[in-house]
Amino acid sequence: MNRPVPPQPDRPNLVNMQIIDSFRLLDTPDDPFEINRGGTDGRALHLSVSYSGGCEAHEFSLWATPELGELENLPVKELLLTHNGNGDACEALITEEIVLNLGPLARLHPDARVILVGVNEFDELFEFVVPRPNGNTDQPGNNEVGVVDAVPVR
Repeated sequence: MNRPVPPQPDRPNLVNMQIIDSFRLLDTPDDPFEINRGGTDGRALHLSVSYSGGCEAHEFSLWATPELGELENLPVKELLLTHNGNGDACEALITEEIVLNLGPLARLHPDARVILVGVNEFDELFEFVVPRPNGNTDQPGNNEVGVVDAVPVR
């Protein structure tokens, strides 16, 4: 018998990005989940996600390929978010907030100023402001690449 997993802390889970050559070569669990809404603080993507479960810890992984697309002269990066429910057979509807660390995009595409980010064909693109390592940026706040504070989706 599965025991309920204790509630998550108030801070959302931070999901770091992994760069791979092709999504087709990816062999990872991909259990069902929904993206409810999202927003960006310019450095990270904050998502509200829902899935069924409640008895096991659930894990999310974020994947990117080196390619950069284009939409109306703006660079676009499609990301793949996968979910591993670890065999959770419970049926409670769980909604949690996760934070996707977009810092690796700055290292992967250092010449871009702004990148539009799509996740799993969600019907909204999000704006990622590429921080400049030398501090020259129009973006307020911390310019360190890859440093993200997890804050709730608004």
